[in-house]
Amino acid sequence: MAIIDFALWLGRHRDRERALELERRVRAAEAGREDPVLAARRDLDAPDGIRLGHLAGPDAGLRVPVAVLSRGALIVGASGVGKTFFLVSLIDQLLRRAFGVDLPAGLTPLQLELELVDPKSETYQLVCLALAALYQQAAPEVRERIRDAVRVLTWSRDRVAPFCPYDNDGSVSDPFHAYLRSSVAGTAGPNPDTPAVLQLRFMLDRVLTALRFPRNYRLTCRFLTEPAFRSRLVSRVPDRDVRAFFEDLEARISRQTIAALLRRVQLELSFPEVKLALGIPPAALERVLPRRKPTIVLADFGPGESLPAGVCLERASHHVTDTLRWAPRRDPSVPKVLVVEEAPTLIRGATALTEPLSVAARTLRSAGVGVWYVAQDFVGGLPPDLVRTLTLNSYWQAVFRSGKAEAEWICGHLAEGEGGGDLERKGVVKLVEGMPERRLFFHQKGKVALPLATDDVAVLPAERKAELQELFDREIAPASTIPASTAAGLIEAFEAEVVDGDSVPSPADGPKGPAVGNLSDLLKVLGGEDDDVE
Repeated sequence: MAIIDFALWLGRHRDRERALELERRVRAAEAGREDPVLAARRDLDAPDGIRLGHLAGPDAGLRVPVAVLSRGALIVGASGVGKTFFLVSLIDQLLRRAFGVDLPAGLTPLQLELELVDPKSETYQLVCLALAALYQQAAPEVRERIRDAVRVLTWSRDRVAPFCPYDNDGSVSDPFHAYLRSSVAGTAGPNPDTPAVLQLRFMLDRVLTALRFPRNYRLTCRFLTEPAFRSRLVSRVPDRDVRAFFEDLEARISRQTIAALLRRVQLELSFPEVKLALGIPPAALERVLPRRKPTIVLADFGPGESLPAGVCLERASHHVTDTLRWAPRRDPSVPKVLVVEEAPTLIRGATALTEPLSVAARTLRSAGVGVWYVAQDFVGGLPPDLVRTLTLNSYWQAVFRSGKAEAEWICGHLAEGEGGGDLERKGVVKLVEGMPERRLFFHQKGKVALPLATDDVAVLPAERKAELQELFDREIAPASTIPASTAAGLIEAFEAEVVDGDSVPSPADGPKGPAVGNLSDLLKVLGGEDDDVE
């Protein structure tokens, strides 16, 4: 019995020794293994990159190479989670690198182009303040570079950034240029043109493009309602098909359609800021605001408190269309970032942008252009086909507190220490839906999605904001804007020369009406056909 007891005691002792040895080995292995999140950070971090934020503490910052950030991206998150300050911080660092201001030791200025398209104004205003602070720090020669490089697109009662929609630069044919303008103008806003009105708008835009005329209500009114005046202008259009269309306009287009287009043009140009920005002839504008090739474009298309959203979205759509059209002809060795703020707001309000943006997502990488789409509700706010295209072709994503659809982008990409090994999909979604402010996941395709906290941003006092805004308006904005009084004078001179000058009296009995030979012709005159009535 004593021998059996001894054998049992010896077995238990050996088991305990083996268990202790196994525990020592496990602890030794864990002590030598690096934290998976820090290992992933080391894989992504670049000392000369742009700082996105930090992990466990401010000393554990993450800097990402410009070559990565300048690719296509999706930045998503609910309102108030720190998304805008994160975006402004990235833009501010890129601008400082581009102009060589406050560079870290060993770094040289970066060749870079950047455009911001903001349909809500907030990001534009913050970037303007950041650029003014940069300008204030810069040496005199750098300030001159900033004034030459920056173009501001905005409008107010005092100053406007002119836009000549029918000034074709020759990169495309006049018909295609007119098609782009009419398709954007006819579909922007909540009430798109009917097919008949859109066709008339397209033909009118062909005339304006051929003659390099601005958008002007008085000109449009005379052109569409006075045959003699119209005949005199159309005779200067090279295209015979356009001349033939307008020589007998009343026989082809109903009076209701003409009246509908006039109402649309009148509405679009009823607002002083819009009329002054769109109404300057290209030839006159070149005398007061010479053409430049800016590398930094800050475009404010927010409606503010004095403009309807549809009018602002139309101009934003024209700008984005022009940017995408020019992109394939740029130097691809110089990276360019196009930032589209509140992308769903812009694209929902301008359906003509859906196809160009979809094509751009597939092709612009070869042109060195990366588009950053910023949104609160990205998946729910855009057409499903466009969502799939933009998600597939994005190179990196920054996901703040978001809904289920956006949270699933990072499922399966988390490091083990962040639930990648033990959290189910539902757990990841719950984690993203409940993230606190200023927290995000940064995910570069093919890498681990890292949890980050954005760096603290100092809130500027009201006096400092006013100082920087005054500096921006005085030193930077005037290079690409003109006073409202100057714009009004140029428009008046154009109307005096073209609309009122060389006046052609109307026939005594008024313009000839369309011929009526059958019931179909009569319905056209009376506006009975559905496609001719707004």
